[in-house]
Amino acid sequence: LEFRRVLFRSADSATESRIALVCQICLGRSPQAAEQAELQRLLLDLQQLAVSEGLAPAAAEATAWRGLCRAILNLDEFITRE
Repeated sequence: LEFRRVLFRSADSATESRIALVCQICLGRSPQAAEQAELQRLLLDLQQLAVSEGLAPAAAEATAWRGLCRAILNLDEFITRE
């Protein structure tokens, strides 16, 4: 819940900036261009899925960001820091 507050209150609300912030916090680095593009596609897919299941746009956005964050938290890079 606190992470969501940080993410949604970030100075720049652009999707690219928020994804970069999530990667910086979780992975300690900015995403590469290909990773950024893939994460943006994932976020859009998750939003569309949530809307198709009947969620309001604001709820769908929050649900999509939760899913994106979970995906990043499940990366091997996050789990096994060396």
